[in-house]
This record gives sequence, C-alpha cells and structure tokens, in this order.
Amino acid sequence: MTQSTRTDEELARRVAQGSAEALRELVERWYGQVRAYCWRRVRPPLDADDVCQEIFVKVVRQLRAAAPKGPWAPWLFSVARSVVTDAIRRVQREAVKRDGFEMRLTTGVGANRGDPLDRLSDSELENDLWTTARQVLSPRALEALTLRVYHGLEVRAIAAAMGLTATHVRVLLFRARRALLNAGVAERLRASLRDRTVLPCYTAVETEEPR
Repeated sequence: MTQSTRTDEELARRVAQGSAEALRELVERWYGQVRAYCWRRVRPPLDADDVCQEIFVKVVRQLRAAAPKGPWAPWLFSVARSVVTDAIRRVQREAVKRDGFEMRLTTGVGANRGDPLDRLSDSELENDLWTTARQVLSPRALEALTLRVYHGLEVRAIAAAMGLTATHVRVLLFRARRALLNAGVAERLRASLRDRTVLPCYTAVETEEPR
C-alpha cells in the first residue's frame, strides 16, 4: 500500500482521534527501525520480536490516550527505551529470585554498570571495531552514539529519548569520538559505516569540545 504524505506527527494525531488507517501506516513506517533497536539491545532469554511487540502495544495505548506533544521520533524511542529497560530489569529480577544472587544480565552489562547498555547485533559484535567501542565507551555514551549512528537522531531528539539535555548529549558524543580516537578505531569505524544502509550518521558526531 502506498504511504501517504502525512508527517508522523499528523498520523499520531489521527491515531489519537481513532484512525486505524493512520495507526497502520505509522507501524509500517517505523516497525523496521524499532525491531532493529530491539535486536541491538536484547539477548536471550529475551526475544527481540516479543519486546518489539510490547513496544507497539504501549505505543498504541499511549497514542489512543493522547498524541505526543513533541516530535514523533524521540517520543517513539523514549517509549522503546522504557519497554526494553523494563524487560531487561524484569529478567534480572527473575534471575535474582531464581538463583539467589545478583547475576550479570545476558542482555548486556551487569547491574554494577547502571542502566542496561545497548547491544549491537551478532555480526557487529564479531567486528573488533564495535567490540572495542563497547569496551572504551561509557553506557550512556555508547547509547547516544547508537541512536545517532543507527537511527539518525539529531542531538535534541537523542536528548528527548534519553531524558538528558542537548548539551549533555553533545558532551557524550564528543567524549565517545575522543575515546574511539584514543583507541585507534574511530576512522576505521567511520569507514565501516560508509557502506551501511542503516543511516550512517557517524560523520556528524561532534568534533569539538561542547561549551
């Protein structure tokens, strides 16, 4: 079916008014990106497709209550981030109850590292560039970089999705680039992204210390 020329925000407002057609179009537009986001964040025992379905259930529920007041993309990823984080923490709680001790999450970094960290896909984890990136970047810096590189979000959109200020995000992106440069992988990482079809926006990462 040919998609309309309506913006995401217009479609969201129509969904809030009860339009099933607008909802179907929004899901068609964004399902692939949300699914990719899930595949990069979760690992067994969580199932990425199941988590993706949870995200869209919550999206639909919230849209039917009221349309987002701001831009669509950061709102969508804030919902996705919330659902994924809750799912990861749910697995962690179940593991603690089952085994009687705090165990490392199979989906990412252990509980001693704060919020669960975005995971990259299996093929990317096999790539030493991204393995190094995960080793040298803080959880928040890697999450910000992931939203920038893979999903093409601008700084303000990343800030809205992560619940940070735009200045904080710029600092995270600057520090991420500096850390990758110090690790000797930034240029190879940039080169590897040129051939990607998933929004290769790494070249837009801040190159000067934010003020």
